[in-house]
Amino acid sequence: MAADRIFVNGRIYTLDAAGTIAEAIAVSGERITGIGSTQDIRAFAGSGSEEVDLGGKAVIPGCIDTHTHLIMHGLACTRSANLTDCRSIAELQGRLRTHREKNPHAAWLIGERFDQEMFSDGRWVLRDDLDQVSSEVPILVARLCYHAIVGNTAALLPVRDKLTKDQWETGILTEDNVGLLWGQIPDCTEDELEKAALYALNDARGAGLTGVHCQIDSLEELALLRRLRDEGRLPVRVRFQWPYHLMSHLVDEGMRTTSGDDWLRVGSIKIFMD
Repeated sequence: MAADRIFVNGRIYTLDAAGTIAEAIAVSGERITGIGSTQDIRAFAGSGSEEVDLGGKAVIPGCIDTHTHLIMHGLACTRSANLTDCRSIAELQGRLRTHREKNPHAAWLIGERFDQEMFSDGRWVLRDDLDQVSSEVPILVARLCYHAIVGNTAALLPVRDKLTKDQWETGILTEDNVGLLWGQIPDCTEDELEKAALYALNDARGAGLTGVHCQIDSLEELALLRRLRDEGRLPVRVRFQWPYHLMSHLVDEGMRTTSGDDWLRVGSIKIFMD
């Protein structure tokens, strides 16, 4: 069968054990059906085949990001204020105020990915700083590592009896304690979750990725990814990492590592130990 397309006169990095660099490849449908010299691959062409002259350009296998939090990334970009490039607490406060003006009915004001080490004075954001933005709307800002967050008074009050004196005074919560505030955030609607997932997936494709390994945190996220797969709307291939607290569901479904198909597949189980 003739190839649909052939790509010739290139540098095809195969990444095989021998480090072979070929000149050309033949493609039929979504599969590479031949690789070799330009002369060899032209033998795969038929009257209806398209020939693409690469002019010496490089071709590499698709890149895969093996550690992502797709839904988290999508929510950070569609639901929250982006604090990545803030260089001072004043700038962070301004970013939060602007986001609130654009989202006046949101139950929480969330900002994500600040880095105090990039601030001009290197000082941590504190509860009092966030109270200056709003003393009524609960505010949560997450450091770029997500192992530390800061809340304002309105966010901390419902869990004050679970906080140490220092946590209450500073508003800073770390490691397992971040769940005290994240756990209060209302669940996303199905539409919000889909918007976040598609944003992140298309962001991955825009960066040149063909596949991602990502952490999922709920059965709702898995159901969404399955639906997008079934509807042919996954722009990149996904291998998902399963949280330990949902492992019984994986067992009940009879899933194991590599279960799935070319577009959506089970990867590994994520377990934290300290």
